[in-house]
Amino acid sequence: MPVELILASASVARADLLRAAGIKFRIAPANVAEPPPAPYESLKHYLERLAQMKAQAAAPRHSRAAILAADTVLCLPGGRADRMRLRIIGKPYGRTPAARAASAARLLRELAGREHLIGTGICLLGPEDARGRRVMRRGYVAARVRLRALAPAEIRHYVAQVKPWHCAGAYALQGAGAAIIAAVRGDPTTIIGLPMELTLRLLAGSGGLARAGILH
Repeated sequence: MPVELILASASVARADLLRAAGIKFRIAPANVAEPPPAPYESLKHYLERLAQMKAQAAAPRHSRAAILAADTVLCLPGGRADRMRLRIIGKPYGRTPAARAASAARLLRELAGREHLIGTGICLLGPEDARGRRVMRRGYVAARVRLRALAPAEIRHYVAQVKPWHCAGAYALQGAGAAIIAAVRGDPTTIIGLPMELTLRLLAGSGGLARAGILH
């Protein structure tokens, strides 16, 4: 009997990646509040923990389905005083377009010319068995990105044209966001939000899901 796959995420980019890989799924966002990293918590542990929280939040509503959840963050290395604490860079924020534009510009000024880390954690829960238990598989992939050195006028133009309100760090690899990227080291799909090599490996190895109708 085919197993349904639930993508516990509202990310359009993640859904596009799954469709491009020929994976059948249904979207049901988990809507979980994301806590900050604990002191001295590694990026790997933090992202796998958040992905697991999202998958488990969606699981009770879909007992017969497999649940796929992910979390992606942008991280800058800390200084000497806080080198063991993760410096998570979020999305632009503000109640008005002008406030969001100012926030995006601040983020891009901080990131311009600097290499930073983008990590994605994944959690895959299999469907419940006869005892109500699920097989869980987790994974983590990181990539590094360096933006070009950007003049203030370039930043203003980029923000006005792209309006990167939903992007951590105020930029995205896909689309017009690529115009300000100087270099990428690692899997580009990790940066977009769902490392596909890892995702396909987890699907293929989790209780025969690949043989149960998830893959076209």
